Amino acid sequence: MGIIIWVSICVAHVAGSVWLSRRLGVAAGLVVYAILTSLLTLLAGGLLRSVPLEKITWKNRLAGWLLPWTALVGGGQLRWLLVKNEVASIVLGMVMVASDRMNVWDAVVANHPSSPGGAPRTWADAGLSWLTLLCWLVMLGGWLWTLRTYFRNQVNSAGVLLGLRGIWIPLLIPPIAVAVSVALQQADYAWASFLVVGIPLLLVLPPVCVLLTVVGYHYLVGKPIRWN
Repeated sequence: MGIIIWVSICVAHVAGSVWLSRRLGVAAGLVVYAILTSLLTLLAGGLLRSVPLEKITWKNRLAGWLLPWTALVGGGQLRWLLVKNEVASIVLGMVMVASDRMNVWDAVVANHPSSPGGAPRTWADAGLSWLTLLCWLVMLGGWLWTLRTYFRNQVNSAGVLLGLRGIWIPLLIPPIAVAVSVALQQADYAWASFLVVGIPLLLVLPPVCVLLTVVGYHYLVGKPIRWN
């Protein structure tokens, strides 16, 4: 039952961001979406504050549903938990709205117009749109997972941020790359949009995939791994 509710909330986030962007325009739609998700996040924070520690009530459960990204962004102090959930909601909304503007949902239909009165979409266009969207999701997912490893179960999130000063630039590369890719996509530079996010992933993913393959192989055959 819990997983059904969680999936329903995720679908509501996706549908809400796309619907608002179509009704109000991209900028206004994202602003309204951010305001609505912020209100829900603040409501969850108020519910959690009103519950005594180590006590589970309907308020905890409702707050958990209103903060669906906690398992991904990690815990910490309540205010940072709320901030991280809201940032995750906004990032998801931006990716879904951008993918909607790229017509990736219609890309599976051959010859679907790319824009009113525009040239028909080919299967190559559709494949490029889906690959670009996949790169966005992988890059942002890896970025959020990296942040999660640093902030998970940390009480002093501000101290963690200060401790990451030496790697701020590498941590900023994924969201900047995705933002540049989205801008290029909107400017109809489809290949440039794909390469901006595709090349970094091509450089990073092969070693990671090899490592995961080795770990998976040893797990399946039951052999221990010796790390030097």
